[in-house]
Amino acid sequence: MSNFVTSTESWLAAVVEQRLQWDKVDLKFAKAFSTKYTSEDIWELAVNYRVARNFPKEIRMRFEKEFQGVEISSYDEFVRTSRKLAKNIKNSGNNEVRTSRPLSGVSKLLWHRFPEHGFIYDALALNAVLSNGFVAPYVSSLKNWGGVSSNDPHEWHFLIFAAAYQKFFRPFVDPLAKAMRHRDRKRQQAYRVVDKLLWITGQQEEKRRRILKERTKLATAQDREIAYIACAEAKKILGGGPTGLL
Repeated sequence: MSNFVTSTESWLAAVVEQRLQWDKVDLKFAKAFSTKYTSEDIWELAVNYRVARNFPKEIRMRFEKEFQGVEISSYDEFVRTSRKLAKNIKNSGNNEVRTSRPLSGVSKLLWHRFPEHGFIYDALALNAVLSNGFVAPYVSSLKNWGGVSSNDPHEWHFLIFAAAYQKFFRPFVDPLAKAMRHRDRKRQQAYRVVDKLLWITGQQEEKRRRILKERTKLATAQDREIAYIACAEAKKILGGGPTGLL
């Protein structure tokens, strides 16, 4: 696979995918989670992201107050809090909760509340990072991220992704947000474009190519401007790709 981060086609598909989803779904969640959200809001978000199995009614009711009380003001806090809440869910005694999904679900919930300080994590995003060589050292961050993980491989994968996202993908947000702001789009949408870039890239090859083709057909002139700027900035930041930066 070519380096998706320096591919205008990949950025264009991500920009279009985000734009199509923003008015339909994301804007509603952005408004709900910026204030005092309810267990019903948690449920709707979980259904949208297909992680509802992690948030049955008893867990939603139990964690609603805990989620409300969370305050996150840094990337480190986001990682620590995600791990803590995911462990609480796994230890809830509910046998229906899939052990592989609490971190995915919690990251999506917390990101909508604190988009400036975190990321959306799932298997597709992880696959995009690992299969394309975007791996960064993370051992030095473990103390700030809540210490050494258990023997749960899913938690280790989350930490590996957190390090890669912090080093390689967060730097894209500022130039992307600037480009989008001049076109009357919100900063939160810039984070979502990066998330969509990873989501598309993490798909199986046949589906990935289909998404790229379909979204390119729906691109507007404004979408193309944003994608071009994003790609140019990515080349500046990465110098052509991850090779040599690890």
